[in-house]
Amino acid sequence: MPGSFGAGFFLPNQSTEATARGNAWVATADSAAAVHYNPAGLVQMSQRSAEAGVYTIHLGNEVNIGGTNYDAEGKWQPVPHLYYAHPINEDLVLGFGCRGRNKRGQRRSKRGRAWR
Repeated sequence: MPGSFGAGFFLPNQSTEATARGNAWVATADSAAAVHYNPAGLVQMSQRSAEAGVYTIHLGNEVNIGGTNYDAEGKWQPVPHLYYAHPINEDLVLGFGCRGRNKRGQRRSKRGRAWR
């Protein structure tokens, strides 16, 4: 049976405050993380703001599909993120965001093909 398979790592939380509020933070979006969650919320900011952090994920998942083993390397992978917001006036805020890729560490393994 032909088909396609994929694997990814969804990292929805990009701010400790937003995570603590169960992501019910989008409407207040009053820190630099608004660049990720709600860019329109940046105009609520009255002063400069910066946020940085690193998630770590442990790969090492393995699955057998149709008798073939697929896996990801079993090691810790950092996924950094950085946000900065700078108010210009009450109607304009410049925001910058950068975050790591979610596909880190997915390489060909010795036991089979890597997930793609």
